[in-house]
Amino acid sequence: KRGTCYWNFEKLQKVCNWADCEGIQLHMHAIGDGAVHTAVEAIKRAIDINGSLGKTYHVITHLQLADDEDLDIMAKYKIVAAVQPYWICCVGESYSVDRKNLGNRVESEYKLASLLNRGVLVTGSSDSPVVEQPIAFWAMRQALLRENRKEIPGVDQLIKMFTENAAKQLGLEQQFGRIEEGYRADFIALNKEVTEETICKKEIEIVKRITFF
Repeated sequence: KRGTCYWNFEKLQKVCNWADCEGIQLHMHAIGDGAVHTAVEAIKRAIDINGSLGKTYHVITHLQLADDEDLDIMAKYKIVAAVQPYWICCVGESYSVDRKNLGNRVESEYKLASLLNRGVLVTGSSDSPVVEQPIAFWAMRQALLRENRKEIPGVDQLIKMFTENAAKQLGLEQQFGRIEEGYRADFIALNKEVTEETICKKEIEIVKRITFF
């Protein structure tokens, strides 16, 4: 099954060419593999036409399903993957619904490890306001408890997705995302060390938020 395509590719390509030429970051939402492929191809062609590789971090968000060939292109053309791990189905009713509609393809949803292993800049986001309480540790828990163990990233990688990588996507990597001299102090104090065990057991709590600008 496929959704309705409201943009023909020629029109989409023109928009992408113009935005890339002007140095405007493209932020395209794509959930299914067909939509992801279209977005990747449009951005790739724009970069080739403008000779602009590495000048602008274009973004594709969601990426619930994506073919490996498109992930390879994302790595080569430095296309950012903005993923919402909150939606990774682990067990229960939601997982059953996805399996019913996707069959075995449910195992290849949200290919976090595949993206990261290819060198794609992966950022974590909440999809707010769809997610009522955008708490990053809840998203990390979903990523760590998923059925397909091959797509589970490391805890350090998950933390970077929501901090350093997110700042880079926004062009603020010289100001935010790291605890380092010269960076703006915008961080949280936690009750426990962040490990796979403490995340999965929901033991992490924010005890203080510290922000100095």
